[in-house]
Amino acid sequence: MRRAVRSCIVIATLLAGVAAAPAASAATLTLVPSSASTGVGGLVTLDLQASAFGQPLAGFDISYLFNDAVLAFDGVEWGTSLGDASLGESVTSVLTGAGSVSLAQVSFLSALELAALQDSPPIVLARLSFRGIGAGTTSIAAGLAVTVDPSGGETQAAAFGGRVTVDGAVPVPEPASGLLLLTGLAGALLRRRRRDARTSGARE
Repeated sequence: MRRAVRSCIVIATLLAGVAAAPAASAATLTLVPSSASTGVGGLVTLDLQASAFGQPLAGFDISYLFNDAVLAFDGVEWGTSLGDASLGESVTSVLTGAGSVSLAQVSFLSALELAALQDSPPIVLARLSFRGIGAGTTSIAAGLAVTVDPSGGETQAAAFGGRVTVDGAVPVPEPASGLLLLTGLAGALLRRRRRDARTSGARE
């Protein structure tokens, strides 16, 4: 009887500890700035930032959709909050399609090393560049986003996209007014010299 009571007490204590343990909080992934503009042929840069994570992030996977008649994905610069990929501290992946881009990164660092790199959120996970290719406004809609904790557990993140406006066609550059003025003065001086030369010849 006493053993049964003790077993019940142990089980109840364990259940209470599990119930009191904090659940892994979902990180928030945001594009900053949320609204930007450029011209046709110009570049716009957006930071993918992470915040509101309860424990260090060891990886993430996110995709974005946009109007490929307005924007084209130009490239990505990875942050170092999950380790420097160039030093082998993390592995990265970029998949592109018509009007879409998917980014993923997984860290090889320990939880303590990640915590030291992520001690001042929000942290920049990546810097995305887009090039304007047509006039208009397009949303950059975030798809499914997942973050990974140091133990390998996955949590769906709250993801927010952005909006980019591309102005009309690139204006044809006009010649500088200073260059036009110099050309005009040079022409006037040349004509004057020719006229003076003819006058001097006639006098002789």
